[in-house]
Amino acid sequence: FFVFIPFVPNMSTDADPVQTTTSENTQNVEKQVPAEILERRVFAGNLSFRTNVKSLKEAFSQVGTVEKVNVVSKNRRRLGFGFVQFSSKEEAEKAIVEMNGKEVDGREIKVESSKSTTVPNRKKGKKPKAATTAAKKEQPKKNNTSESNEKPVAKKAPAKKKAKRVPLDQRKESDDVLYVKGISESTEQSAVEEMFKDFGVTSVSIRSSYRGKGKPKSRFAFVIVNSAENQ
Repeated sequence: FFVFIPFVPNMSTDADPVQTTTSENTQNVEKQVPAEILERRVFAGNLSFRTNVKSLKEAFSQVGTVEKVNVVSKNRRRLGFGFVQFSSKEEAEKAIVEMNGKEVDGREIKVESSKSTTVPNRKKGKKPKAATTAAKKEQPKKNNTSESNEKPVAKKAPAKKKAKRVPLDQRKESDDVLYVKGISESTEQSAVEEMFKDFGVTSVSIRSSYRGKGKPKSRFAFVIVNSAENQ
């Protein structure tokens, strides 16, 4: 059995204006449908969305005299069910037997007796803005103090690129640089500059090479002179 709830009937212009126009717009009605009408009315479900008042009336007219047809819709979209009212109780009972499972507009429909129930009106109202505003005010404020006390995350310095060694056969000879090896631990940069002062020395750089843990470091120097002749 189907419990009949308020709906918006689809007043299709394709239907007969005399027989299919319904006066049972139950969207804003709280009164129950009279039992005399209910026993002459059937519920038609699993309708194709293509099925309208005209095609539903034509299908049910095969079993009796159709007085009214409602195809339920919402926002101008059919919901896939409706109601058919006959001129007699016997015709409605015949429709339940013969039309249930019959194909209409490519779909097998479901036909049952129609029942009604009282459903109170429910009017949708907008929520008061004051309540919304008050709710926003009650929301706790974010604690900016705790956020300010958090230490900033230090960014990692980008890794240094390792210098690539140039093969010996690809190296170019310099015109102003001298390589001096065997520099002792006690030898200072000023001593090397004094040693090469007669050759126009412009700079001296003393460096050490790593030979492994526990082994003495080897010291050497790069001496830059002011011309190729002094080299």
